[in-house]
Amino acid sequence: MNFANVLRFNEPESEQQSLFLGYEALLLRLQHMIDNARAGDCSFMVQEKAIYLSELERLHLMESGMTLDGASQQYKRKLVAEVLQYSAELQKLLVKRRDALAEQIGQESPGSGRQYQYPVQCSYAGDAEERFDREFR
Repeated sequence: MNFANVLRFNEPESEQQSLFLGYEALLLRLQHMIDNARAGDCSFMVQEKAIYLSELERLHLMESGMTLDGASQQYKRKLVAEVLQYSAELQKLLVKRRDALAEQIGQESPGSGRQYQYPVQCSYAGDAEERFDREFR
């Protein structure tokens, strides 16, 4: 299902269409990032993640004043759930890669008794998940 299947909009079509197209583009970006992470090509991830976070913030600001009807809200929930699912999958792949790199350079993974710790990452996906829970559950 894509935004064209959502029949009624409370806001002008162009705003809602832009929002849904933005989420769909975000899903494509995440899938591309996942494909590259699976292939072991993580060198571009910093730049891609920065673009992803910027786009996610842009969508959040875009929808802040928007009112969606029931069908539109349902479609948005579906898109956000997919974004969260893809984000979690990407995070798992990146953690796996990080751990593999740590082994290659001779450092043990966290929790193994050594004092080495990976930096704490601010996860925008986690923030989005909390916001999703507050708004839709």
